[in-house]
Amino acid sequence: SDPDKNRMGRKPVVYSLNGSAYFICVVMVEHYRTKMVVYNCANQMVTSVLDVETNIDDERFDEKLKDGYNLLLTSASLSDQQIVAIGVGMPGLINIMDGINHTIKDEHHRDVVFRLTKCFQKTVYIENDARMQAVGELTFGRAREVSNALIVNWNWGLGLGMILNNKVYRVSSGFS
Repeated sequence: SDPDKNRMGRKPVVYSLNGSAYFICVVMVEHYRTKMVVYNCANQMVTSVLDVETNIDDERFDEKLKDGYNLLLTSASLSDQQIVAIGVGMPGLINIMDGINHTIKDEHHRDVVFRLTKCFQKTVYIENDARMQAVGELTFGRAREVSNALIVNWNWGLGLGMILNNKVYRVSSGFS
C-alpha cells in the first residue's frame, strides 16, 4: 500500500532562516583595546575576533575601527552592503537615545553614533558594556533560565548589569 495515502492532510512546508541573509558587525570597546567580529543573522560568528589597539579616547578611534571592519569583511569574503548594522558596547555613561558616551574626555567626540554612522554609512547602536553583557546572558547565556541575575563587569571600571524579572537594568560606577 502507498504510505502517503495513509497520512491525513497536507505535507508540512518547513521554513528556515537564511543565515547569510544579512550580517552585523559587533564591536566591544575595552580600556586599552577593542574587539570586533561579524555575526550572521542566525547568531553565528562568521569571522574570528579581531583585536584593535584603540580606546574610547583615541583620536583615531573611527579610523581604526574602519580599518578593522575592512579586514573582517575581507577575511569573510563579505561586501559592505551585506552588513546591515554595527553594534558597539563600550564602557562609560551611555545615553543610548542620543548616541552619546558622556565618559569620553573630548566632548567633541562623545557623539559616538553620529561619528560612526558618518564613518561607516550604516545604522549604529551603542550601549554600555555591562548592560550588553547582561542582555547577552539573558538571551543566550546562563541567565536564560532565571528571572533575576547580576552580571558584574570588572574591566575599564566596575559595571553591573542587572536582570530583574527577565528585564535588563544597568548600574555603572563613576570610577575606573
